[in-house]
Parts: sequence; C-alpha cells; structure tokens
Amino acid sequence: MDQSCGIPGCPEKASYECACKENYKFCKQHMEKHSALTYCLAKALDKGTLLFMIRTKQNALDNLSTEITQLAKIMITKISNCLKENLTYISKEKRLIYNFIVNNQNEQADNLFAWAKNLQLLERNKVDFINSIKNILFIDPNFVNEMTTIEDLQRKCEKLESDYKMSNEKIQLQENQILKYEEICQKLSSDDKLKSEVKTLQKDLEQTDSKCKLLESEIVKCNKMIEDMQAKIKHYETNLQSRQISLDQASTEMDALEIDTVNKKTIEETKEIPIQDLSKSQVTNKSLVEASSNIQDSKPKFVYKSVGNF
Repeated sequence: MDQSCGIPGCPEKASYECACKENYKFCKQHMEKHSALTYCLAKALDKGTLLFMIRTKQNALDNLSTEITQLAKIMITKISNCLKENLTYISKEKRLIYNFIVNNQNEQADNLFAWAKNLQLLERNKVDFINSIKNILFIDPNFVNEMTTIEDLQRKCEKLESDYKMSNEKIQLQENQILKYEEICQKLSSDDKLKSEVKTLQKDLEQTDSKCKLLESEIVKCNKMIEDMQAKIKHYETNLQSRQISLDQASTEMDALEIDTVNKKTIEETKEIPIQDLSKSQVTNKSLVEASSNIQDSKPKFVYKSVGNF
C-alpha cells in the first residue's frame, strides 16, 4: 500500500486523510494547505500522531488542574492562618480570665464570659462566603451561570420580602391613622376636611394593599424559579457523572492504544535487529515495556467533583 504524500514529487509520508469524497492522503504540510482551501476536516493515519494530538490538547486541562489545586491551597492556607490566629487569641483571653478571677476582678471576667457566650459563631451567615468560594473555584460555565441567576433571584426575593414587610408596616400605620381620624370624625362630623383626609387615606390603603398582593405574587414566582434552577443543577450533576464515566472509558482506550503502539514498535525493531544483537534487543524491549507502564501510571486522572446541593 502506497503511504507517500498525495502531492506528486513530495518525499514525505502521508500522515493525514481528508474528509473529502476522494479521501486524499497528504503529509502534514500539504494537508494544512488542502484544508485551508477546501475547509474539510482531516484525521490522523498514524496512531502515534493521534496520541500526540490528544496529549497536546489535554495539556491545557493538566494546567487547569494545577491552577485549581494551587488556588484551593491558597484559600485553605488563608483559612488555616485565620483559625490559628483566633485560637491564639482565645488562649490569651483564657489567661486573662484566670488572672481576673485570681485578682478578684470578677466584673472583667464576667464581661469576657458574656462576650464569648454571645458570639454564637455557628449562627453567622455563611451563604456569602460559600458563594464566594464557588464563584472563585467553579469552572463549569453552565453551573456558574445558574449560580449567578439563583443568587440574583435570591437577592430579588429578599428585596421583595423587605418591601412587603415595609408595606405591611405602612398599612398598619395607616390603619391606625384611619381609626384616629374616624374617632375625630365621629366627634366632628361637620368637618368636611377630615372626611376628605379619611377618604384619601382609605384610597392610599387600597393602593398599598394592591401593591402588597403584587409583591406576594412576585415572591411566589421567584421561589418557583429558584426551584427550577435547583432542578437544572441536579441535571448538570447527573451529566457530570456521565461525563466522568466517558472519561474513564476514554482513558482505558488510550492505555490500550499506547500499549499497542509500543508493542508494534518493539516488534518492528526486533525484526530489524541481527541475531547477534538479539540479547541487546530483549533488554531494549524490556525498557520499552517499562516505559509504557510508567506512561500508564503517570497518566493524569480527571474526575468531575459533584457540586452538590445548596
């Protein structure tokens, strides 16, 4: 079978096959020119070339894994340093309490005791911190977009709830004012001005009540949208697990492909070695097998971590 480049006069070996009907076979240089003119795709004929292309593309993901690991270590170090500083501060305060009590300074000791008891660290809002970590570390664009949308909806719900609370307070205040005006109107029924003010307040009360109903409807819609977004995130997690299985299968196929390539190369080299150099060839073959094993052991493992619920 002729394996030379399809361009007449080209001494290079054909390493690519185009997707045209004719299935032309060219060397790398002429395949690039052909693809630029016809916009067709090309596939590698040599398995070694195919493996090289795969490795080259995967190097970007290797670098991404390294960067994510470094970033996570930086954040962990910051948290660890903060923890150490707090533990040191607590030890210092414990010594102060001891000295206060020994020196009969009970009031100062009681103040420190009350301060420590009222901190309630576990009751602090951790949502902003968790969202910040997710925004910094997560790289899946679909998940980041969903997270941003949910955070916006949560902020909108919080604002609507705040507006709803303020409106209720305003309604209560206006109702109290109406009651006062009604009492005055009962005493001064002839005062048309007071009657007009009461009507105005009643109208404002109706408008405010209508606004509250709209706000309640908006809150219900936002909560429904949040539930839909959470369902989408669960769907993304399922897809991530499926992708992990595909990556594991691809990794197994790559291992088999690498071993097959090394074995073929070893067989070809063995055929070309004279009988007197056979022992040396066996040593070389053993080294190649060990190198293949080392390649398999050092191959990076890509695992999608589940983002979980929040």
